[in-house]
Amino acid sequence: MAQEAEADEGGGLFSSSAFKMVMFYILISTVIKGPSKAAKQADSQVVPKGGAPRSDAGAVTRAPMIFRNAWAKAEPMELRAYVTDAETFHHFDTATPVWHERGLAYARDEESSSRQRNITLPTPASLLRNESSLWLHVFISKSGASPDPSQTDYDRRSTLVGSHLLIKHMKPKKEKATKNLLTGEFKNNMTEAEVAARNSAAQDQWVPHFKPKLTISAVEDYTVYREGQIPPQILPSLQLLPESNAYLPVLFMNEFWLMKEQLLVVNESVPELTLEISFSVTTLMRWMLTVQMQTSMESQATLHGADTSDDLKRMLTDTSPFLLGLTMFVSMLHMLFDFLAFKNDISFWKNNKSMRGLSLSTMLMNLFFQTVIFLYLLDNDTSWMILMSNGVGLAIEVWKLRKAIKSVDVHTPAGARFPHLRITPTDSYALSDTKIHDEEAMRYLSLVMYPLVAGYSAYSLAMETHKSFYSWLLGSIVGCVYTFGFVMMTPQLFINYKLKSTAHMPWKTFMYKALNTFIDDLFAFIIVMPTMHRLSCLRDDVIFLVYLYQRWAYGVDKKRANEYGQVEREEGNDAPISMSEDDAASSTADS
Repeated sequence: MAQEAEADEGGGLFSSSAFKMVMFYILISTVIKGPSKAAKQADSQVVPKGGAPRSDAGAVTRAPMIFRNAWAKAEPMELRAYVTDAETFHHFDTATPVWHERGLAYARDEESSSRQRNITLPTPASLLRNESSLWLHVFISKSGASPDPSQTDYDRRSTLVGSHLLIKHMKPKKEKATKNLLTGEFKNNMTEAEVAARNSAAQDQWVPHFKPKLTISAVEDYTVYREGQIPPQILPSLQLLPESNAYLPVLFMNEFWLMKEQLLVVNESVPELTLEISFSVTTLMRWMLTVQMQTSMESQATLHGADTSDDLKRMLTDTSPFLLGLTMFVSMLHMLFDFLAFKNDISFWKNNKSMRGLSLSTMLMNLFFQTVIFLYLLDNDTSWMILMSNGVGLAIEVWKLRKAIKSVDVHTPAGARFPHLRITPTDSYALSDTKIHDEEAMRYLSLVMYPLVAGYSAYSLAMETHKSFYSWLLGSIVGCVYTFGFVMMTPQLFINYKLKSTAHMPWKTFMYKALNTFIDDLFAFIIVMPTMHRLSCLRDDVIFLVYLYQRWAYGVDKKRANEYGQVEREEGNDAPISMSEDDAASSTADS
């Protein structure tokens, strides 16, 4: 969908830094997380090692029980799986298992402990009417033992039981009525009234979605646990058998790697449901890590949305461990460089007293672009975190512009029919060669930029659908910024060329931002994003290389004062040459 694609591209470009920070914050907080409150409470109740529990009065109570795994290593076992519409299952005598697997062993051996099966189920009519659900009931028993409690060969210690809901109910996504603004033809032939009625009807509607993948894991663990000292992460999932001083292995229904985009909408067009189910024996550490990550992602999804969790899962599955580890390391550098660039940018403009050598046109274009981006994200219902990030950036651009201009007013020139916006720059800009070079650069730039902007806007108006002319205008401008955004850096290149100098630029800030462009290149290959955004990372690298060439070609003016108002000493003079306070302040601000 064109409108949604534009929203994805705009958000992907202008919130990439915030997105990456959120992604790796979630990843780090998922893997490295302190004990929960419940865990701390459980730890406070642990019986001291080597001693029996004591009551408040100090009397010695019974000795703590010792629990061992009720299953032996490489225990032969078999699996039975049933699918019903009830949460519990007792109909062993009438139901037929959808999967019955023999020859399994309770050991981490690929041949004897791993199986996979695709199961095809007819779509129940009651599920289409949204009157029922689907449950998978799994019974793993020792070979020769029955999972049916009514049978004589049933043994509680010989059967692992697990149930899993195969249906997830979600509200349908709200639709937007878009149309071709020239022909008036609505997309999908749905008018605004029809879309509004459809969204209103779906407001309280829950649509069933089928989960097509599931992994069943039996946790191999032979740890001997002492009563009162069972780790709080394991205790809720551990089934204790006090009468035999044993515990049953944990049976884990794992849907951690199932993403939202893989869920299948259940409707009349889906006569059958295919479930890809697999079984394996896993280690205790791997199970605990998976549960920890799943719990953390569920809590993070409530804050950042399910899409962010899916993006993180996709990155973990589609990226090699070496590249992922490297990306995590450079992401920390990215956040550090972002902070340092912000700090030095604020420091530079706070102390800057001269606009000589700096492009006012670039600052005005950047402010315009940031404003349009913010309005565009606001129009497309972007999350508050991204809006806040872009809002802070917009406020900084306004503050920086206040340092470069003296006044802004609206006046009507003689003979003009409409008022004009008049911007009066500071004297250090207006009375220098910088203004002449800046205006010359904008003249050359407009010859290229205006036809591109007009052509892109006309194409969008004729070929794509929009909610309104306001949305078309915002989308067209944002598309131009996204495609031709690098042009706002070219006036500064032209000024550097004319002045044959780069000493006036905030090089610390620029270097930190430039280093982040190379980090963006790495992200462009491991995170799903539009192709145009990947090209934008490349063009930023090209501009950065041109800046580096200019700095090398024009050299360093050793006669310029440093931050202490001193210049390199002349030949035959041991003392550094000092400048007046006004000259030193002006020169330091320029550098």
